[in-house]
Order: sequence, then structure tokens, then C-alpha cells
Amino acid sequence: MGGVSSLRPPRRVNVWSGRAPSTAEVLVARSWPSDLALKQQMIDEVSACLVAGGYLESDDEPMLCICLDEAFANAIRHGNRQVVEKPVGISVGVDRERWFVVVDDEGEGFDPNAVPDPTTEAGLMAESGRGIRIMNAWLDQLAYYRDGRTILMARRRADRYSAPTSSEG
Repeated sequence: MGGVSSLRPPRRVNVWSGRAPSTAEVLVARSWPSDLALKQQMIDEVSACLVAGGYLESDDEPMLCICLDEAFANAIRHGNRQVVEKPVGISVGVDRERWFVVVDDEGEGFDPNAVPDPTTEAGLMAESGRGIRIMNAWLDQLAYYRDGRTILMARRRADRYSAPTSSEG
């Protein structure tokens, strides 16, 4: 079972100037207007694609939705400044081992490592930073491209692993 117990300690988030790498198989690729009213539809489309394809366990869907909510809200609010005409690009893909979600915005970019750590005294009262920390802890890979205008989120495919079983001794 996923959830909070599957979170790992935070690690540095890579930020690259180039484009995100492409995945072996693209399942969904589309653009959405930068409208927060559409955010839940965006989340539902991506999560339904990954669960229906067997790439994500249904127990992990709530954590995926948290990550998607954070990525989409950041792209709309901070990246595109809620200018509806500026699109948010979303691509969902898989390779042999992992699923990927790539979200692009047309903003100026940012350095996620410059966002205050929400577990420090300075970061406790900050209005942002918690989402990146949660995404970084749950995902197997969290990286930013195009100087922070593209986020790549990846995690192992549910159909490629079996959860460990506990043995009573």
C-alpha cells in the first residue's frame, strides 16, 4: 500500500536548461488553458490513464493526485500567471520500468532548490514549498527542465513490480 508511509527522505531536485527527455511510449499529450477551474479535469484524465493502463496501483492514486495538483497549480499560477491563453502542456508516457508525467508552462522558470524547506524554522511559515517536498519524497524521479518551466515526474510502473510481502516468523 502506498500513501504517506511510502515517502522517502528529500533529495536534491535537478534543474536542467534543456528539454525533458522523451519517453518510449506516449499515452496522452495535450494542452490545457491556464485555468484553475480545469485543474481537476486535468488530474482526473492523467490519473485515469495511469490506473486504467495498470501502470499505477489504485492505492497510489491519492498520492499521484497530490503531485498532479501541485504541478498543475504551479504551472497555472506561478508559471503562466493564470493567463488563460498561455497553455499548460501535459504528456503522459511509459517506458519499460516507469510511468512519466511531464508538465510544461510558458513562465520564466525557477529553481526548486531555492524554495525554503518547509521543515526548517524559516520554511515553516512560508506559503510555498510543501508540494515540492511531497512530490520529491513520493516520486522516484522529480526533475525540472527548461530552467524550471517543465517538470518531469516519474515512478515505477505497478505492472513491473510486486509489493513485498511480510513473512511471519
